Amino acid sequence: MNDNIKVSVVIPVYNLEQYIERCIKSVINQNLKEIEIIIVNDGSSDNSAKIINKYQKEDYRIIAINQENSGVSSARNRGIEIATGEYITFVDGDDYINNTTLEEMYSIAESEKNDLVFCFLSNDRQKDMSKKTHIERSEICLKHMIEGKRARTASGILFKLSLLKRYNIKFETDLHYGEDFLFTIYSLIKTKKNVGIIPEYLYKVEERLGSATRKFDINRFKQISLLSTKIEDSFKEIYYDNELEDLLYRYFESNIFSAVTNIVRSNEKTSIKVKRLQEIKENKHSQKVFKYNNKVFGTKKNKLKVILIRYSNVYLIWILYSLYTYKRNDFK
Repeated sequence: MNDNIKVSVVIPVYNLEQYIERCIKSVINQNLKEIEIIIVNDGSSDNSAKIINKYQKEDYRIIAINQENSGVSSARNRGIEIATGEYITFVDGDDYINNTTLEEMYSIAESEKNDLVFCFLSNDRQKDMSKKTHIERSEICLKHMIEGKRARTASGILFKLSLLKRYNIKFETDLHYGEDFLFTIYSLIKTKKNVGIIPEYLYKVEERLGSATRKFDINRFKQISLLSTKIEDSFKEIYYDNELEDLLYRYFESNIFSAVTNIVRSNEKTSIKVKRLQEIKENKHSQKVFKYNNKVFGTKKNKLKVILIRYSNVYLIWILYSLYTYKRNDFK
């Protein structure tokens, strides 16, 4: 660790020529000057590399890394490997941060001796905006993330680099969905300290509107299932109380409902929809939710949804969901 560098900023980049300049400028212009900026170009085929090289020549704090396209997790892990700051944070190449972001987060981390400090993301609707900057127990923050009260991401978070190094915390490269959520879960489990919460939108998310697709991606559901397995396994390291177990299964449950709804709304052939519904019905996490639902699960509407998916013929599931979504235009 370099004593002179307070924060290492890791920016993964893949074909972001339209956005990367804004991102780099936002980090260069931070009020906190004792930083290093690690930009990992993940095999971009556009002009991203040229833009990065231009700014590297202008600012000695920029470290430019080029690698073959290996995915965002690999790029972030490369940044962790070479980081030398006291803390580390991750900024996606199409996002940007306020001029005061690192200064505010570092100040809280230092004064409260936190391993993690959270701010809010511009696309998130947090529940405690009326509160001032405060401290939260790590287990409470973990529950809030599972519950969706905190953004399920690694963005907008300051991590103590020594914590990541000590426990070899990395982004899972076999995950392409929720890998940043899992990374933060690992960090919250390992820290023995409270975390800092700054209820301000200090991290700006670029919400790009892509062409909407009406095709269900079964591989995404499989990724969600893999993510759920890794989350469940990670919880074995900590005291696994009834509240945390309930929140975890509610998280599984919401993913199943979302997947079923997406299948029904997709423009796939009926035979494909039926096949996908059967795969979800037979998924091991779906089976766990079915069993857990008998014990404690909440609302009558959710219980009915689970019973429908568990016991109904897949054709009947498709018909009833179709009728419901047509009538309500939502099944969430």
